[in-house]
Amino acid sequence: MTMAAFPGCAQNRTGSQMKSINNAKTLSAAEWDQFANWMKNSMIQTGVFNRYEGPNGGPTVIAIADWENNTSVPAFTRDKTVMENAIRKTLVNSGKAVVNRDVGGTGAKADSLTQNIGELRGSAEYDQSTVPDLGSAKAPALGLFMQINRIPVQDGRTTQYDYAVNCQLIDLKTKYSVWEDQFLMSKQF
Repeated sequence: MTMAAFPGCAQNRTGSQMKSINNAKTLSAAEWDQFANWMKNSMIQTGVFNRYEGPNGGPTVIAIADWENNTSVPAFTRDKTVMENAIRKTLVNSGKAVVNRDVGGTGAKADSLTQNIGELRGSAEYDQSTVPDLGSAKAPALGLFMQINRIPVQDGRTTQYDYAVNCQLIDLKTKYSVWEDQFLMSKQF
């Protein structure tokens, strides 16, 4: 379990238009980036990527599974794209994992380019040595499921929100959970 405290008031300003905000009811893009790094480091430390290496020692193939918003904050459902972008960027840039963009969990938007690239096979317009061979795509070995919960705590005039983001990597062949961690983030105002 990883814990961090996020101040409710931003201190970094760039330009005259930046204003200090005090919103503990949501997480910023920078906080999602930090979360993604914690998650990647936990996965590396437990060795899950080594257990699910791709062919010839290549990176682990992951699909982003479901995202469950168990808060009363609709922004988390809207901000799902920011969170997933941070996770994909962090996992892929680590060199330990690749993310399959052809499949995903409920509400996932499959990438039409990856789905349609096979239509170039047999085309006289394209050098066939550059077109993916039939059966060359690697199915994901693991699915990443995430769930966010928010616990409000009030003491006098201070309100704190504890955000617990539960993450699980599911082996897509066996359906077993092979890595789990919960990341706790607290914000006050």
